[in-house]
Amino acid sequence: MDADFAAFSALPHVDQNARPPHQRRPRFDGDVSELPDRACWALQHLLTRRYISAETDSDIYAWVLEYRDQLSTRL
Repeated sequence: MDADFAAFSALPHVDQNARPPHQRRPRFDGDVSELPDRACWALQHLLTRRYISAETDSDIYAWVLEYRDQLSTRL
């Protein structure tokens, strides 16, 4: 059984037309987070990976830097 492991690290499509927080739809059942989508994905990667590389994960790394203050209160 061949599994495509590259797909595990693929990032979901991000809606470029960000909605204000009061119009944000839940990302999953029970989602009450006020984090923007990119900050939420960055947090998920921080919690599940050993490290995030600026070279191989440049988009995630940029999101971590962008939302650093919000993420640090949740770690």
